[in-house]
Amino acid sequence: MMADYLAFLDDSGSKDYQAPYDPRAIAHPQEFERTFWESNYFVIAALIVKRTDVAAIHRAMAQLKYETFGDRDVEIKSDWLRNPHQRAKHYLRPYHLDEERLNRFGQQVTGLFPAFRQQVQVIACVFDKRYYKDRENNDPCCNTCQVVLERIEFHMRRLAGTCVVVVDQMENTLNPERGKNGEIVDVLFNRRRMKHTFVERYSHLRDIQFHKSKEENLLQLADLAAYNVYRQFVAYGREWEKPTQETLPLYPYFQRMVGNLITKDGQIRGVGLCKLPDAAKINWGLRKK
Repeated sequence: MMADYLAFLDDSGSKDYQAPYDPRAIAHPQEFERTFWESNYFVIAALIVKRTDVAAIHRAMAQLKYETFGDRDVEIKSDWLRNPHQRAKHYLRPYHLDEERLNRFGQQVTGLFPAFRQQVQVIACVFDKRYYKDRENNDPCCNTCQVVLERIEFHMRRLAGTCVVVVDQMENTLNPERGKNGEIVDVLFNRRRMKHTFVERYSHLRDIQFHKSKEENLLQLADLAAYNVYRQFVAYGREWEKPTQETLPLYPYFQRMVGNLITKDGQIRGVGLCKLPDAAKINWGLRKK
């Protein structure tokens, strides 16, 4: 039987530890520059979509591409949209665009999140590397992926549905299950023994597939979601842990997708947005209108 839902996964940030462990980053985060925080966070985001809604979202994104680039198949990557060198290489020069037009496309494509708020649900997990002294037994990619897969499983149980997980093919190889992709498969089938396991068997996740991002619009949208969460924490990750913080400041593009995060009784923390570790355990939720 065909699964009811598809979950499209992509990541943002470095999968590796780059800065040495430094307890001052926990006790005195204000002493660290932005470059530290850019290497500190790693994010995996999942877009959960009913199979019957995939085509409409795909068409909407393809149409935006055609209106801007004259090409429905151009690949959209968050880094390419924002890095000046990549913008010029992949978009401005080949498609004869100016900066203003490309910026307008960025606004339009992230507008798909509120436009499909009912159809696209988001689960994301942020890995905060500064807390992990034992780095051999805490892999950012595997630990983060485990949390995302567990939350998808829990969500499918609530919906009484089934899901196929679609992952960006990170490894440029004929065998997509090598390297980090292979480790994700091991997490799903519990072949990699994790420190904390809340799901022994993923009974509602039917399969895992690896697709090339350039061929799948929903994976490209997942890339944008992961990047927006990553930028939110680079800018405001320390506020997430402040007990005195009443309202979180929001990165503008992250704000556009907040309504897509899965909630439970209005709470997003630990449901649609998780953090490893969640040291402060502040029950962030959506503001009531």
